[in-house]
Amino acid sequence: LSRFDAQCLCNLAYACAIADCVPTFDDGSTLFDHVAQRSIPLLYTFRPQTFSNMVWSFERAGRPNRRLFEEAARHVVDLPDLGEFKPQELSNTLLAYAKAEVPSPGL
Repeated sequence: LSRFDAQCLCNLAYACAIADCVPTFDDGSTLFDHVAQRSIPLLYTFRPQTFSNMVWSFERAGRPNRRLFEEAARHVVDLPDLGEFKPQELSNTLLAYAKAEVPSPGL
């Protein structure tokens, strides 16, 4: 995953969520844990659709990573202009947060 950019990480999470597949490693961690860990430092590179699809994928897979969701919410709140988000992207993002039941002040 170290070579994956934001889009690749999102595509991987999205594909697993759609397939209802949550690969688990010998140490008990999941692929979603590793995708979250790799995604957090890259949040500033996420386009609105990538961002929306990423949080939707984590929620859909039943793996809402608290740290990813908190950092992602902070990132969205700090954006200078939410106008970059299309209405569908913003609503999907908010729906993912609501369904994941992860507190997100400011969203």
